[in-house]
Amino acid sequence: MSGHIERDRERRETVQRYHQLKDAEEDFDIAKARASSREERQRLMNGLNALRNQRRTEDVRRGKRQAGPGVLMHQIMWARWIEIAHEHQQRAVSAQNEILAGNTASLVIELRESLVAFAATAAAIEALHEDTKYLIPPRRKKPSAGKTIADSLAEVFGLAEAERQVLMRDLTYVFDRRNEGLHGYSELNPPEAHPAGFLTGAESSRFNGPESTRALDIALRVLALAERPPEPLNRWVIRWVRERAAYHERVVNPIRVIAHAVIE
Repeated sequence: MSGHIERDRERRETVQRYHQLKDAEEDFDIAKARASSREERQRLMNGLNALRNQRRTEDVRRGKRQAGPGVLMHQIMWARWIEIAHEHQQRAVSAQNEILAGNTASLVIELRESLVAFAATAAAIEALHEDTKYLIPPRRKKPSAGKTIADSLAEVFGLAEAERQVLMRDLTYVFDRRNEGLHGYSELNPPEAHPAGFLTGAESSRFNGPESTRALDIALRVLALAERPPEPLNRWVIRWVRERAAYHERVVNPIRVIAHAVIE
C-alpha cells in the first residue's frame, strides 16, 4: 500500500509542477501585454526565466529529465488502449457473424476476443482516469474501481448529477465484467442464452460480440466527455483538454465513426 501512496504522491507532484509552470507562462503573457515599459517587461521575463531554471534543476534532481539538452517523450495510454479495445471488439463481432452463419466453432474465438476487448476497454477508461485524477484535489475512494473512477471523471469534467449516475452505472458494468474475465473462476453452471439464440456456457453468454460492442460504446462515450467536458472543473482541466485534442481527432473519432456505422 505504501508503494501506491508514494507513486500517487510523486505523480501528483509531477502534474502539479507541470501545470503550475504553464500557469506562470500564461500569466506572464497576459502581464507582458499589459506592461507599460520595457523595464517592466524585462522584470517579468527575468522572473519567468528564473522559475524555469529552478524547475529544470529540480526536475533533474527528481530524475524527470536529463542534466543537459534532451527530448521528453510519452504515450497517451488511453489512446493506445481504445485502439486495442476496438480491434478485438471488431474480431468478436466477426466471430459472432460466423456463429450466426452456422459456424458454432467460432464460439471460442468470440469468447477470447471479447475477453481481450473488455480488458482493453477497462484499461482505456483507467488510463483516462490516471491522466486526469491529478488535475483535481484527491477524492475519497468509492467501494469499487468503477464507482471511484466514475466519481473522479464526473468531478473533472463537471457532470450533472443525472449524468454522474449514468456514468457510475456504466462503469460498474464494464469493470465488474472485466473483473469477471480477468479473475475468472471455473465452475459448472447451467447453460445460458447466447445472443445468437441458443444455449451455451455462461462465459460465452457474457463475453461475446454484442457485449463487447456495449463496452466499447461506453468507453467512447466517456472519451466524448473528455473531448468536450460539460463544465471543466478548473484551469488545468481546460488546458488538459486542449493538449489532448489531437488524440481525439486522430485516434478516437475515427474509431467512433466505424463503431457507429456498424451499429446503424
